Amino acid sequence: MSLRTPHTSPPSRAAHPAHPGQKARFDVVIVGAGLVGASLALALSRPDSGLSVALVDAAEPAPLKTDFTAWDSRVYALSPGSVDFLAQLGAWQVIDPQRLSPVCAMRVFGDGKGSRLDFSAYECAVAELAWIVESGRVQTALWQGLRSARSVALHCPARCVRLLESENAIELEGGDILRADLLVAADGGRSWLRQAAGIALDVQAYDQLGVVANFECAYAHDGIARQWFGEQGILAWLPLPGNRVSMVWSTLDAHARSLLAMAPDSFALRLPRGWRGPGHDAPAGYARRISACAADRHHHGACRPRAGW
Repeated sequence: MSLRTPHTSPPSRAAHPAHPGQKARFDVVIVGAGLVGASLALALSRPDSGLSVALVDAAEPAPLKTDFTAWDSRVYALSPGSVDFLAQLGAWQVIDPQRLSPVCAMRVFGDGKGSRLDFSAYECAVAELAWIVESGRVQTALWQGLRSARSVALHCPARCVRLLESENAIELEGGDILRADLLVAADGGRSWLRQAAGIALDVQAYDQLGVVANFECAYAHDGIARQWFGEQGILAWLPLPGNRVSMVWSTLDAHARSLLAMAPDSFALRLPRGWRGPGHDAPAGYARRISACAADRHHHGACRPRAGW
């Protein structure tokens, strides 16, 4: 899949072309409008790139929660480099600061008695080690930028039905065809585009689930992220604004399912002593399969970036 001279004609801003079955050509077509696809589309839309971009996803992002007491179960720990990248896109600045929590220190406890590692932003001479932010807040910020990016055509919602390899194109449900010099698969672990391109995926299952929950704690977390390694898996606390924390407990399937079945108070009693607190928002209400995935290759065909990339 080669990159040639950019197509300078501005793409349509409509979610779907006005006439079903029409063909459109872009420099880059990105399948998948999650954080990866949306941030890539916004980065490529900068005025000096000269690139035309199409972003395709089967669904639009969920509306942002307006209730301040409601928190996403899924949060991210962003490194300073990732924050700088989002700031360059204009996305970081529009996230409500009251929904952000800096990580000032990290404490990691091993499975051996007395084993411990400490990291401090002060000792590293940085303002913070990372920032904790809800997934939905980042997604919404990226979409605010995309909706005003003139060089990005949003095909959301739109479902891909066929990869046309000879034309370097994808066909959407309804007959629209999007051609591109570069097709990007950003549609997740079960990527439709990856499978359509015949790129195999080697999956190593760990037989574990990551149980995620938000808590309101009795003690201040002081901006410290904590992690424990033990016989029942790996338990992590990520600081949220106020006395809230986001918990991720990676543990064997059977143990994870028993945690998910517990009432909030019972679940809280299973946590490390000194960090027990009443469950809040979504106690033990979310789990994600843990596995290692590796593609047998990361491109299909020839990718020859033009000079200046």
